[in-house]
Amino acid sequence: MMPQLHAPLKGISIKQSVTAIGRIRGLSNGVLQQEVNEILQKLDIKKRENKTGEKLSGGLKRLTSFAMAVISPPKIILLDELTNDVNPIRRHKLWSYLKELASKGHIVVIVTHNILEVEKYADKYYLFENGKVKTYGNVRELSVSSKSIVRFLVKSKRTLEDFPFEYAININDEVECQLDNQKVSKLFEWMADRIDKKLISYYSVATETLNDSYGELAEK
Repeated sequence: MMPQLHAPLKGISIKQSVTAIGRIRGLSNGVLQQEVNEILQKLDIKKRENKTGEKLSGGLKRLTSFAMAVISPPKIILLDELTNDVNPIRRHKLWSYLKELASKGHIVVIVTHNILEVEKYADKYYLFENGKVKTYGNVRELSVSSKSIVRFLVKSKRTLEDFPFEYAININDEVECQLDNQKVSKLFEWMADRIDKKLISYYSVATETLNDSYGELAEK
């Protein structure tokens, strides 16, 4: 298990911390050193293996906690707020390592508030509220969504006076409309004439993502 709080590493180096956990889990010396070196190399922290806890940045502490959690990995691995304080490059390394473990049959359970990472890397999701499961599902099924998000810019708000759907104005001053896919053609019919008249200067269409639908899922 990897807790949200950093492991206490004052006076103990990264390598010593990971090695100690490997010994507790019963690894023999030869296998232990090989596995420690492999983990530190894959996480790109081998050059800093002799740094002690009080000299580590928040990101390095997080990576050390991760290495301690996955050395001689158990069947089920529980990780709390996996990528907090970790830079984008090493975040990718963490997720790649977990994908490798999952491919070997390990079950990886991650507690996170980062919906974008769930969408990009996870297979299944569970949404909790007040300690109870609100909804759950397969992330890949959400990526094949039945809804689309259409965004466009109008030169005048008067253009929207006969707009046939509910809409919102987002932080970029775009009109944003979330529709079932079968209704998109009707929207395009409305837009076509306005585009010809140059009343609409820009538009985009995207499939609804897990991050887009997060509010809707939370309200279930």
